[in-house]
Amino acid sequence: MCGIIGYSGPLDAAKILLDGLSGLEYRGYDSAGIGLCMEDTSICIAKKVGKVKNLREYCKEHVHGTAHSGIGHTRWATHGGVTDANAHPHRAGKVTLIHNGIIENYHELTERFHLDGKLVSQTDSEVAARVLDALYDGDPLLAIRKLQDLLEGSYGFCIMFDDQPGSVYAIRKVSPLVASYTPAGALIASDLTALIPYSNQYFVVPEDKIVRLTPYKVHVYNLDDTFSKVYPEILTVNWNMDAAMKNGYPHFMMKEIHEQPEAMKNTIMPRISKGLPDFSDDGIPDELFQNCDQIHIVACGTAMHTGMVARA
Repeated sequence: MCGIIGYSGPLDAAKILLDGLSGLEYRGYDSAGIGLCMEDTSICIAKKVGKVKNLREYCKEHVHGTAHSGIGHTRWATHGGVTDANAHPHRAGKVTLIHNGIIENYHELTERFHLDGKLVSQTDSEVAARVLDALYDGDPLLAIRKLQDLLEGSYGFCIMFDDQPGSVYAIRKVSPLVASYTPAGALIASDLTALIPYSNQYFVVPEDKIVRLTPYKVHVYNLDDTFSKVYPEILTVNWNMDAAMKNGYPHFMMKEIHEQPEAMKNTIMPRISKGLPDFSDDGIPDELFQNCDQIHIVACGTAMHTGMVARA
């Protein structure tokens, strides 16, 4: 599952993005990249196949200067193979973009916007970047709204425009994004684990709204003609950050295997009352089980084998 992080603020953006991507490694990925808006407002792209540590080493050698805003991504290949070119961010004209999800109509958009021969990757994400660049006339909100009207599928985008230094824009449909304004600056990510080192206050990015990060604020806009402001509910993280860390295990899969007994206990025990299953706190009536004559277990990989054991 791909990971996203975006940042705008007073600190070293490259460090924040790379650290954030390290926190998202548990999601699984095959390549990683960052896009930085440098102090001279130029855009610097760095992306590499392999682990975030490969990208970190690459940045030490090839990224010179300081940036205070940028976007970062860990990719799990869907459209196109595992290559540097297919890694995110994707750049097209004045647009630099990262994407989680799948654009289902990217073939049609390729034809409509005459992109054959212009694409340098095999991804649906680059198609979205090039379409957005074609729609962009200096108004980011309007261009993003036009793009959203054209897209079919699921997406979480973080976007930078060359002529909007210091700003990171985002929009989502199905694909999750959370955002926060912290003492370190404004952050957005696909997962709370990338935000928690800076604040336990956050909000879930509403679908079909546009978010704009600046060094001093997070703005949320409706998609109406006036792009009126939205003020989402601020939530507080109430779980232990250790749950998202390796905690001494060599990799997350080994950690998850060893956590299974405790996870089962934590799931089952609160739902036992007087020695019997009790789902009343979950709002599930007993009739649901009494009238049930079939159970479908939908899974893949090791979870599929667990389902097969349960069936037996």
